[in-house]
Amino acid sequence: MAGIFDEVAADVARDLDNRIHRRGFTVALAPWSSREVNVPQAVERHSYSDVQTRDMRTDRGRIGTREAAFGVSMGDVFFAREVPDYVSEAVADQLRAAGHTVGASDAPPVRIDLSKFWLHTDTTMLYWDVVAEVAMDVSLGDAPARHVDCRAVERTYIYPTDHLLGSVLDQCFTELMGKLAAAE
Repeated sequence: MAGIFDEVAADVARDLDNRIHRRGFTVALAPWSSREVNVPQAVERHSYSDVQTRDMRTDRGRIGTREAAFGVSMGDVFFAREVPDYVSEAVADQLRAAGHTVGASDAPPVRIDLSKFWLHTDTTMLYWDVVAEVAMDVSLGDAPARHVDCRAVERTYIYPTDHLLGSVLDQCFTELMGKLAAAE
C-alpha cells in the first residue's frame, strides 16, 4: 500500500512546487475508472499481465504551454499525475470494462509507446483555440502495434483557464479511448 501513497504524495509535491515557483498551472483528469463511459464489450476476451507505458515524449516535464497574442508566454501547463502512470491505468481500466483480464501472471503485457500528450493555445487578437493532442502506439499482447491518436479543439474568447484546458484534454482522451476500443 505504501506505493500508491508515495505516488500521490509525489504528485501533490510536484503540483505545489509548480505553484510556488509560478511555473504555470496544473491540469488534472479524473481517473478513467470513475467515469460514466459507454465501453463496448469485447467479442473475444483476452488476458494481459499488465499495461506498460514507455514515455517517448521529448518534453516530459510539462504537457503544454499557453500563449497570448504575439506569442507572449502565459506559462507552462503541467499534469497532476505522471503521464505514463495515468495512461497505463486508463488503458487497463478500459480493457477491464470491455471484459478483458488485466493482471494475469501468465499472459503477455499491453505495451504502449506514448509519443504525444500535449496542450497548447493558438491565438489571435480575438480568441484562443485550446488544442489537445494525444498519440500512442498500442500493442495488445502479441498483436502488432496500432497507432491511435486524437485531437480536440475548443475556441474561447476569454482567458483559457486550467478548467478549460482540462476539459479539452478530457475530450481528446475520451476520443482516444473510443478509438482504442474500436481497435481491439
